[in-house]
Amino acid sequence: MRISNFRFQILCLCACICVPAFADDWTMFGGTPVRNMVNNQKNPPTQWDVDKGENIKWTAELGSKSYAGPVIAEGAVYIGTNNEGQKDPKEVGDRGVLMAYKESDGTFLWQRAHQKLPTGRVNDWPGEGLCSTPLVENGKLYYGSNRCEMICLDVSAGVGPQPKEVWNVDMMKTLGVFPHNMTACSPSPMVISFT
Repeated sequence: MRISNFRFQILCLCACICVPAFADDWTMFGGTPVRNMVNNQKNPPTQWDVDKGENIKWTAELGSKSYAGPVIAEGAVYIGTNNEGQKDPKEVGDRGVLMAYKESDGTFLWQRAHQKLPTGRVNDWPGEGLCSTPLVENGKLYYGSNRCEMICLDVSAGVGPQPKEVWNVDMMKTLGVFPHNMTACSPSPMVISFT
């Protein structure tokens, strides 16, 4: 059973993710490249109660902030946050963090943590974390790190161990990008046709 696009009425109260139960994957910001946020579910819930578990499938604690919206693909939920929740004791201090949870029950699967940029506040404001809503397409997960890198991970193995990095583009070094205070983006699939 999968949760639907409407499930992204995610409540981020007390820095937790709350996932209402539904049916379809929601693999990018806005659900489709059109990004109009329209939900095609029939009779979605219009109310929920986290404490009572009403219309909530599961909850999970994140860091203290989460600007990146969650995406759901092929049995996993991916979301960006900061390192205040410190799931990995080896990752100490301020970091941008991408977390993965099992869609069916909220089991924590893995995280990828990124150190802060040495330039500080001008490019990577303290405590903001990873602000990029990921994109999952054809077994690949794409996201922008707090270090202004566009990263591609191979998630084709499905729910399981931390995926391998396919490629990483440092947009500051390679493209001359200058993020002001943070890197925030929502990768989108591109359709290019030549006639």
